[in-house]
Amino acid sequence: MKTKFLWLGLFAVFILVPLRASGADSARQVIENLHSTIISVMKQADELKYEGRYNHLEPVIKASYDFKFICRIIAGRYWRGFTDAQRDEFVKVFTRLSIATYAGRFDGYSGESFKLVSLKELRRGRLMVKTLMMKRKGNWSS
Repeated sequence: MKTKFLWLGLFAVFILVPLRASGADSARQVIENLHSTIISVMKQADELKYEGRYNHLEPVIKASYDFKFICRIIAGRYWRGFTDAQRDEFVKVFTRLSIATYAGRFDGYSGESFKLVSLKELRRGRLMVKTLMMKRKGNWSS
């Protein structure tokens, strides 16, 4: 359970939403949909098993994150040296790894909930979203 919150703090606190900055309400809807899907999957974790959790999370996570942008940041200066095929493969593998991590980590429910903390406009119409996950006892995990 502790690793679930630690991982959430490392990956899900900052979400790069592929929406125009003027769409803050749309971004909120994307994040609320992501949060509600995660909670739903957590509540059904035993029935869904890993594969079912992955399948439920996949479309929502893909719609919530700008994986190409994230991968470009991760690869840094090497991104320019990649061929288009290498870039596509890198994004594909990183996306699958991200979804797999969610499916593996959110494997049960103990009354957790999410709180949207902030939306920050970035360049080129992206938004950075900060969220927190609340444990049942009222402690926030970031």
